[in-house]
Amino acid sequence: MKFYHGLNTLDIQKKKKTVIKIKMEEVRVIIAEMKVAAYHSDSNHGHMLRLLEAEWNSIEKAHDGSAVAASYETAIAAARNSKFIHAEGLACEKAGFYHKRSKDAQSAMKYFKQARECYAKWGSNVKVAFVQRELDALEDAEAYALSDEYIIVKY
Repeated sequence: MKFYHGLNTLDIQKKKKTVIKIKMEEVRVIIAEMKVAAYHSDSNHGHMLRLLEAEWNSIEKAHDGSAVAASYETAIAAARNSKFIHAEGLACEKAGFYHKRSKDAQSAMKYFKQARECYAKWGSNVKVAFVQRELDALEDAEAYALSDEYIIVKY
């Protein structure tokens, strides 16, 4: 449960203009606990640790996009290696949102497509539909950006 609390706390932090240090300290403690759990059973907890670290890096190392992207790749690989398809989907989804926030639509679509595939294999139609809506929105935005036509709306 602490894993999900950490993810949710980091999601809230990403939406705020200023990072609340007390909340980040909570996440730091959760990451430390996950390190201990992963030490004892990496196949069960390693992917969770790697995803928390990737999400942490997306806030704390936002200036270093390649390091953040690499940490998401590490989280995805850890989940895949442990054969947790739902966790792989979650890591891909989080990577997609990171790239979307970074205005990298191509990478975002790549990760959202991977997430959709994982969730489909897992059998979660709700998550498949959710990720598909993200993909549709990205594709619509990209098509609009590539369009030479401008629509003028009068109010």
